[in-house]
Amino acid sequence: MGPVLALVARDDDGEILRSSLAVVAMARRLGTPVAVLCGGDPDLVITGILGYYGVTRVIIAEDDEDSGDGANARGGGAGDADARGGGARDMDVWGDGVREARGSDAGDADARGVRGRDMVSLATAALVEIASREHPTAILTSCGPDARQVAARVAVRLDSGVITDAVDLMPGPGGPVAIQEAFTGSCLVGSAVRRGVPVITVRADAAVPEPAAVGEPVVVESVSVRRMRPGGVRVLSRAPKTAARRPDLTTAAVVVAGGRGVGSAAGFDLLGQVADALGGAVGGSRAAADLGWCPPQALVDQTGASVCPRLYVACGISGSVRHRAGMQDSRTIVAIDKDPAAPIFRIADFGVVGDLRRVLPALLAEIARRRGTAIGAAPALRHGGAPETLTSTRTSTRVPDPDRAARPQAAHAEARDLARVPDPDRAARPQAAHPETLDHAEA
Repeated sequence: MGPVLALVARDDDGEILRSSLAVVAMARRLGTPVAVLCGGDPDLVITGILGYYGVTRVIIAEDDEDSGDGANARGGGAGDADARGGGARDMDVWGDGVREARGSDAGDADARGVRGRDMVSLATAALVEIASREHPTAILTSCGPDARQVAARVAVRLDSGVITDAVDLMPGPGGPVAIQEAFTGSCLVGSAVRRGVPVITVRADAAVPEPAAVGEPVVVESVSVRRMRPGGVRVLSRAPKTAARRPDLTTAAVVVAGGRGVGSAAGFDLLGQVADALGGAVGGSRAAADLGWCPPQALVDQTGASVCPRLYVACGISGSVRHRAGMQDSRTIVAIDKDPAAPIFRIADFGVVGDLRRVLPALLAEIARRRGTAIGAAPALRHGGAPETLTSTRTSTRVPDPDRAARPQAAHAEARDLARVPDPDRAARPQAAHPETLDHAEA
């Protein structure tokens, strides 16, 4: 089997994203993974991690104009990595455009893979250049919005086909076969590219990274590429985009999401406080994104971000089919909604029937009490009066899912059973006895 190019991304702290490790794991199913990084030299920790998960070669792609010796670096081997000029060393891998110095805080802080127009064009040119030289079995990227742009551009320039949102890969008689979910996971579809090098985007939850059986030394090479720049366009100024230092939505261990039931954009500030208290990210439903209450990047949906955190807190989200398709693989789902018949309760592990304007402040207070630290006072979103308090009760609010125990959380696509069976005991469970119940034991 030939080499498989895997586009690897790092966050602002220089750590490899979990989605990139999933890409590497998928590449091992097709052949020998070759990691492609843009700009900057990876340190020993990064190369060690990649080697631990089966990567034998790392190719550093640099902009010809930034490296200062593009002709000498093109196609160079491991020795060229030590001979490059300092200009390339000041670039962060998947930084916000091309940074002027490592550690700069300029640019977008989110880390969904390839970020910034400059890096999208650089990654596109790099993959096209390396593919023409290596003749890979396939080219794999993550499923972030910018990584999808890279995949589409590479497919056009190579005159190849592109497959998105793959949950599994396997060798086939005519080339790699990608498995995709259809109809919100109820069906699996196998697809193959009939012409050119297959370009495939891989979902972050598609594979669990596993160490290689035998570790081999990682060879670091370099290649200098020239990006295609739009003619007649001149950049007049650059301004950094300020963003909260929260984890990336697609890789966060905790996600607090809001829907139409949040009520307003100001209501998402309360969700942000809960997310910060739990060290998580903030997401939103299609309705919240369309109303402008949350940015489009925060959309958790069939056509938005697909998340699989350890804890997913759905606040004021009814639970449409499209939304469930983007979050139903979460390990633990907590739903908060005033409507006891909301579909979100059918897949929730814990449900709170009540007003989130009363539930979330009580949750923040309980988190602060258990930690012994003060969390910023949550604003009362009621119309007038002091914030309401909840009465602690041991009444169970768990809504069982009969199929959840048998459904693997991070298995291969063919082993998934995403059928949703309505709760047979839901009609008999009293909903009006304690309509504002919060189970502090599970908080």
